[in-house]
Amino acid sequence: MRMNFISRLLVILFLLLFYFCKDDTVIYEANAILYQIDGCQPKLEKKSFGDTCFKYTFSDKLIIDFCVSGNCCPDKNRYLITHKIFKDTITITVKDTAANLCRCICNYIIHCEFELLNYDNYVVKCMLDKTKNYELLYLQKVIRFY
Repeated sequence: MRMNFISRLLVILFLLLFYFCKDDTVIYEANAILYQIDGCQPKLEKKSFGDTCFKYTFSDKLIIDFCVSGNCCPDKNRYLITHKIFKDTITITVKDTAANLCRCICNYIIHCEFELLNYDNYVVKCMLDKTKNYELLYLQKVIRFY
């Protein structure tokens, strides 16, 4: 009888554990295209002094363009670009694969497209991977417009 009680108690505790647990480790993968636009680029169009070099549109898909500075050679395929989506946060990380080849500075534009996103609002973090640490380039809330 006592064993039956303990077995039932363990089953109930096990069921409660699964019922109340939330899986916060799931990273959602949307369809994504991320690449550097070749060559030195002018900064994105600014509407006021406070604007940053971050531009987006968000309806069926989220399209983001943002600037990253780096030396001017090579002027294409120099950035390794990765992304992660966790709940309502999209983190885009760029790593310069040719950081010290020249003594000139160039502005590059990173282009990103995301489809099949679940939410209407996201926080986008654009990070520069500097091998030993990360630099936050942009932190922007994006809102879907219908």
